[in-house]
Amino acid sequence: MMTMIFFIFVFSCVLIFSFGKNAAEYYRQARQSGKFASKEIWKVILGSAAIAIFLIAFFVSPGALFGLILLLFIYNGLKTTPEKKFLKFQQILATSKIRSIAMGLVEVEGRITAGTHFKSPLSRKLCYGYRYYEYDISEDSKGDKRYSLRHSEEKIRRFTLTDDSGSVRIDATPETLTFVNFSSYQNYETNSVSYQEYLLFPNEEYLIIGTAIEKDDQVVITQAAPHRLLGIASKGYLGAWNEVAPMRRNLAITVISAAILIAFILTVPYEYQSHHLTVFYRESPLLKWLF
Repeated sequence: MMTMIFFIFVFSCVLIFSFGKNAAEYYRQARQSGKFASKEIWKVILGSAAIAIFLIAFFVSPGALFGLILLLFIYNGLKTTPEKKFLKFQQILATSKIRSIAMGLVEVEGRITAGTHFKSPLSRKLCYGYRYYEYDISEDSKGDKRYSLRHSEEKIRRFTLTDDSGSVRIDATPETLTFVNFSSYQNYETNSVSYQEYLLFPNEEYLIIGTAIEKDDQVVITQAAPHRLLGIASKGYLGAWNEVAPMRRNLAITVISAAILIAFILTVPYEYQSHHLTVFYRESPLLKWLF
């Protein structure tokens, strides 16, 4: 028994140390790339606590699984991003015609027909907005590439989106408009630097989700409370994403079900004598609290 406890303790320490080391490295990269590094600290804390609680629940006290579930909900909340919110809402919201949009959170689609033109720094293309990034490339001890942001440039101003029913002004800035899984228009690397740019083009079909409000005696779409979301995505990308969405859900359900089944199999005591298998399911750490 003492040997098993010692093994569990050592295994827990190794897992937590490994998780913390990887998360600390990601925290360092998050600071360099301008992400919210404070969230990474909480991910380290919650991830380490989740590992510890899972091991305790698995071997000692199944009641601790409730604590693990709570931590997972909190952790999932920290992982919420504008991209995830956009993809969630685009599956729920109906696409509105621009002429008949109501106030509040709306989904519209169309082409950009007016706005400030910019010349992108990498490809020198005319566009209605761009995001440009330069990354220093280094290698770790294993030879894997590491990227750290050294320069970024973003130009986005309000523009007009038009469908077959009318037009609407999109009040966007680099801080408020989220590019949802845009493919880089141009992306290349030298030995030490990576260059990437993402562009808004006039002749491409886009889908936008934001909040419709009245401003300057007209209806505009912007980022506003309570959802604080203004996102844009290519219709081509969303078509492909929605096609595989049911497969992703089914895969997640299958993996979770398999994990639960394996956990029950590994924790249910059994006895095999004289070609007879006896299963003591009431003594399983995951089930005995029910009896």
